[in-house]
Amino acid sequence: MTQATDHSGGFATRAIHFGYNPAENQGALVPPIHTSATWTFPDVGYGARCFAGEESGYIYTRIANPTLALLEGRLASLEQGAGAVVFGSGMGAITATLWSMLEPGDEVLTDLTLYGCTFSFLHHGLARFGVTVRHVDMTDAANVAAALGDKTRAELERIERLLRRADEAQVDAVGKQVARLCNALAPGRKPQDRVYTVFSFLFEHGWDLMPRLLEAIDIGAFATTEVEL
Repeated sequence: MTQATDHSGGFATRAIHFGYNPAENQGALVPPIHTSATWTFPDVGYGARCFAGEESGYIYTRIANPTLALLEGRLASLEQGAGAVVFGSGMGAITATLWSMLEPGDEVLTDLTLYGCTFSFLHHGLARFGVTVRHVDMTDAANVAAALGDKTRAELERIERLLRRADEAQVDAVGKQVARLCNALAPGRKPQDRVYTVFSFLFEHGWDLMPRLLEAIDIGAFATTEVEL
């Protein structure tokens, strides 16, 4: 995951210039696309530290490369997030996210309406490994609060389920609704029992909505992850 701690500058400035200095790339105005699959090390010790996770560096492209790192850093900066990871597909992002959060015996809450492949993954993927999947009408935060149980570890909210128009007023309305859903998960939860709230965007961009959600949510009560398809 590429982290982004610098959220300064305007949106357009960060979208175009964040994380890139042409002077460090032989003056190339447009960031180069790195196609190499493997990387060399200045010495054996540096390589060993990279493999051990003791020092940041590039090993294999499937783990990270400068092109992906730049994209991830910009996305995190634009959405005011702590970091970002990019995937080759939306389902890759959803499966990697939920597999990382859940274990046998856990429960995931999700909406009544889902993308078909997401539904199949939940019921024919996670469910096979002991994860319980419960569908809730998430247009009402009270339904989420009522469904929350001791085993609930993740809540998957698909933003376009609520989004009807891409105008400014509707985005604000969606933000407030999702914030209510998130805050319904917070009361009485211990840190080790925290609920991961996963936002899945399709028609809307995370950089429009996530900053507003983060302002409205009690971040200390649970973790927030965004999956943008």
